[in-house]
Amino acid sequence: MNSSRRTRVCLVNTLYPPFKVGGAERSVELLAQELCRKGMETHVITLHSGAHVEHQEVEGVRVHRLPLKNSYWPFSGASESAFQKLVWHLRDAENSEMRRCFSELIDQISPDVVHTNNLAGFSVSVWRECASRRLPVVHTARDYYLLHPNSKLFNGRGIQNEFSISARLWSYPKKLASTHVRAFVGISKYVVDIHRARGFFENASAEVIHNSVERIVGRSANTQRTGRIGFIGRLDESKGIESILEAMRSMPSRQLLVAGEGRSDYVAQLHRKSPSNVEFLGRRSPDDFFKEIDLLLVPSLWAEPLGRVVLEAYSFGVPVVAAKIGGLKDIVPQNCGRLFEPGAMTSIIDCIEDALVNIESLSQACTQFAHSFTSSKIADSYIKTYKKAIGEDNLKNSNEARIF
Repeated sequence: MNSSRRTRVCLVNTLYPPFKVGGAERSVELLAQELCRKGMETHVITLHSGAHVEHQEVEGVRVHRLPLKNSYWPFSGASESAFQKLVWHLRDAENSEMRRCFSELIDQISPDVVHTNNLAGFSVSVWRECASRRLPVVHTARDYYLLHPNSKLFNGRGIQNEFSISARLWSYPKKLASTHVRAFVGISKYVVDIHRARGFFENASAEVIHNSVERIVGRSANTQRTGRIGFIGRLDESKGIESILEAMRSMPSRQLLVAGEGRSDYVAQLHRKSPSNVEFLGRRSPDDFFKEIDLLLVPSLWAEPLGRVVLEAYSFGVPVVAAKIGGLKDIVPQNCGRLFEPGAMTSIIDCIEDALVNIESLSQACTQFAHSFTSSKIADSYIKTYKKAIGEDNLKNSNEARIF
């Protein structure tokens, strides 16, 4: 490699802001920007609904947007038939057209390491392309795309079994391709364990690197407490919102603020079920929302890979009461909040009341804990992983490449 240039990393993710569906896009954006600040030449390859490749530079990050080569754009909110979805996922199992487009971009970028994240739309064919070039790959699992096409392992009725025949059939080609990955990262221990149990990434090292927060705001000691509790996020069945609406009926003196949007029919249903001490705010920025509440509820029914919203709450000094499920168990220690058994009404109510009684000490601990998730610390963890993946023999000694 040419030792006169900076280390060049290429991040791959299905979407990149301003296009986003969940927290993964924000996490990748924060990482890309921080890597750039730390002296790496940072590229992002992502998808868009247009017909041509687009290139732009955003805050020093070089963003390359590829057109999706599949039967439809799945992020428009439109409802597709079961057959259309089946066709889409079959093509996404090994999308040779996306591999060709990816290959052309890699020729232009010539990265030292490729860091893949959410791969829906790209398919794992990008791993095979990297392997054909002997290009080291680091992969971060931010959802369950490799285990099941719906990426959530939740079917509206409950958590799906990743060992079911259906899941095994869909995941088998991806598991074979995962042998080309040199370093595997899960955003929680739960994510690492569930992929390892299915036999993924046999040739890769494995570690946990959590998501990052943009900044630490904290909460002033003289802030007036209102006792308000809140929920923020997408309003859908997997989030467990109905359980906390029911809990609010048993806590008439408490007020719940709900921020977020969802399908109009489901949101209307939630409104009908809500007691008078619940207020729906619609879309609200985290900056504004967390200043209005003392306690955040995360009552998820699906096994959240991590729960980015929890880390955001901590950065504002807001403790969390969350379901004891998935990656949430990793990031809600006793000094920062409480964990309840999913769907257990008595447990939810007891945890809320106990957290509010201890709100001051919990809030201080949350702000301290949030410093573990700064963008700089998370980027440093990834830089160490890139260094291992590239290999000591290939590291550059340029002063400009400060990370190595």
